[in-house]
Amino acid sequence: MSNDLINRDMAINAVVRNCRLKTENGEEYGFIDILSDIVDFPTAYDMDKVIERLQIELSAADKEKEQCAKENPLQFDVVKGYAQGISVALEIVKSGGVSDD
Repeated sequence: MSNDLINRDMAINAVVRNCRLKTENGEEYGFIDILSDIVDFPTAYDMDKVIERLQIELSAADKEKEQCAKENPLQFDVVKGYAQGISVALEIVKSGGVSDD
């Protein structure tokens, strides 16, 4: 099991559904069945895709920074701040939102 996010509504509905259903032989579903359903849910968030998208954005910001350094030094600080923000966002996503503090 990983730390993927799942759809909360689907999880709640599975718990409600499984607590009311019975197997063919009349036995009620147990918590193992509920957990199996939850594990099988599709993720609502793909960290790898988010990281890939942020890296593309950071690369574009770095290119713009280089261009501003040559052509428009007044805008360089704005682009540099944007690139730093993307870098921070990447670190937050990579850490799963958990800080080292």
